[in-house]
Amino acid sequence: MTTYKAKRPKNKSKKQQLLAHRYKCAYNYLFEKLPSWKKSVMIEKHDSQEERVVKEFTHEVAKLAESNREIPDMSND
Repeated sequence: MTTYKAKRPKNKSKKQQLLAHRYKCAYNYLFEKLPSWKKSVMIEKHDSQEERVVKEFTHEVAKLAESNREIPDMSND
């Protein structure tokens, strides 16, 4: 019987670490700017009608994180 060997996690490159940090900062920055009703949609379970809000938000996060624009709260993390 063969035993499962866990693969050793690969070290992330500096570029990957920076992009992960940018995504986290972009998410936090954009989430704080959302109106309260959109925040509640993001936190609670949502139906197909409200999935549009989540999809738009994730699209904006990706656009900001992968752009060269400065994220205002990035220096605070």
